[in-house]
Formats: sequence, C-alpha cells, structure tokens
Amino acid sequence: MVHKRFLFLLFLFSGIINFTYAQSGEGQFIITDFPESYNGRYVVLFGRAHFSLPDIYGCEQVNLGNNMLTASQIIDGQVILPMWVPRANNTVERYYGNSSYTRIDILIIDVESINMHIFRSPGGLELIILNRVEFYRGSTIRSWNDIPPMWL
Repeated sequence: MVHKRFLFLLFLFSGIINFTYAQSGEGQFIITDFPESYNGRYVVLFGRAHFSLPDIYGCEQVNLGNNMLTASQIIDGQVILPMWVPRANNTVERYYGNSSYTRIDILIIDVESINMHIFRSPGGLELIILNRVEFYRGSTIRSWNDIPPMWL
C-alpha cells in the first residue's frame, strides 16, 4: 500500500517539478522524437558544473588527452548519449549521479568527432540549451518536441 501511495505522489508531483528519467539503462541522456531529417547526424553534450558538481559530457567517447569527443549518432529519431565525468590524469568514468545541472548544451553536428574547445564556441548545425536538468542514476530523457532549438 505504501508503494502505491509513493507512486501516486511521484506521478502527482512529476507534473509540477517537471523531471523525467530514463526508463532503462543508467548513465544516459536520451533524446527521442527527432524529425526524420536528423537521422544520421551526430550529437554531443556538455553539462555546466554548479557548485561542487563536475562538468559532464554526453557522447560515445571522451579523450581528455587530445580534447576530442566522439559523438553519438541519431538513429530512428533517437539518440542515446552515454554520460561521462572527468577524473584525475585525463581519464573519465560513467556518470551515475543524482543531481541537477543548471545548464546543458547539446550540439548537433554532421561529423563523428569534435574538439571540446570548438564545441564551446559557435559551430555545428544546431545548438540546444537546456536549463536545470535533473539526473537520476546518471540518466534523463527528453523529447525533441519539448525543447526549443536555437539555430546557429
């Protein structure tokens, strides 16, 4: 009975707080419902740190030694971005945290790899900026229909 009450309260407050989490997998940022014309393009993500939180990256691979990100490809209107946090000695590990990031930059590009320093400057096909993104076990999910793009 307590479990049903908790689910009801979670359902009730989810509309007010506006947080959604990935249903399967951990350490992923999933974006669904891309228009068909985006299939085959690539996506990288950069999360801005807030207070004591580390920066986070969403992509297939992060190479801090040469500052390169290997982007994730949009397939069938969806992209799954593994989430990474930097660690010591130019290494990264998967992000599994429960936290809120004040800004997430998502860049849609036509190439599979991109330099991190270029990523932070204008470039690419489209930039999406999300404010206040909640992660649960390193994951969250968004629909393309719910995020207004900013054309570059």
